[in-house]
Amino acid sequence: MVRSPFTGVVSMKNIEVGEFASPGQPIVQIIDTSTIKLEVTIPESLISYVKVGDTVDVSFSAVNKTVQGKIMRRGVTVAKASQTFPIEIHIPNEDGAFLPGMRARAIIPKLTIED
Repeated sequence: MVRSPFTGVVSMKNIEVGEFASPGQPIVQIIDTSTIKLEVTIPESLISYVKVGDTVDVSFSAVNKTVQGKIMRRGVTVAKASQTFPIEIHIPNEDGAFLPGMRARAIIPKLTIED
């Protein structure tokens, strides 16, 4: 019997039933889909509007759903070719509606007006 150290989904099998596995040989790849990590790039002209901890709306057209995600990382080095900065947004996925690799669009607000 094989057990995973966390709850996840088998994304790839490296060995079939009946085959022998060597010690240390990976037999499956398991991914945790409870939180989706969205990696996007933002133009350098807008990077001042992005702060770690901010919440942003993220829409997934494949499932016609918009949810809130949280900015967890903001790159500190610009990609020279595109003049963009990487940011990482974490999106809760308890119901498993979002799958790794799905296209998403993040809406980064430039201004928020209260009331």
